Amino acid sequence: MNGVPPTRYNVTPVTADIVPVTAKLSFDSSLNVVDKSFDINAANILAENPVGSASYARLQNQGTSVAFVNDPEMNAMGLFNANTNDVTVNMALHSSPEEAASTIVHEATHQNGFFNGIPQITQYTEYQAFRNESLFQNGVRPSLDERLNIWNDFQSLCPDLPQGKYPFGGS
Repeated sequence: MNGVPPTRYNVTPVTADIVPVTAKLSFDSSLNVVDKSFDINAANILAENPVGSASYARLQNQGTSVAFVNDPEMNAMGLFNANTNDVTVNMALHSSPEEAASTIVHEATHQNGFFNGIPQITQYTEYQAFRNESLFQNGVRPSLDERLNIWNDFQSLCPDLPQGKYPFGGS
């Protein structure tokens, strides 16, 4: 060992100078005190987690804004809008700051794919986003069985989405 304590994360932390996480966050006026507190805590969770920090850095590098709203009419926990280059996190559907932070990681995966020219409305891209959420939440890459479960779960939830690439080889 080189004197560095072992870590659960198998990713390289971002070391570049990054604008503080809260710099590009906005809070909708519909948020109550608890939601806003959750949002600020979510930003801190992102900053302290290597996967979260890297995800947020990708958002920053592309100039993507993150807005927290409380919209009971919105049927998604989060959304990356490629036309406006922003991520919306719907606090009406979140029960913890950890969930909100995980949603930002999920949406950052879509944003990253979009800026790499990958169409984002497929089962495969949702699988990638949920796989990255698992890495964020657990600090280790999901096992093959866990990845298969993520794939199968999402396919059953959204069978009408085009499959896109198959993540396990073959077709």
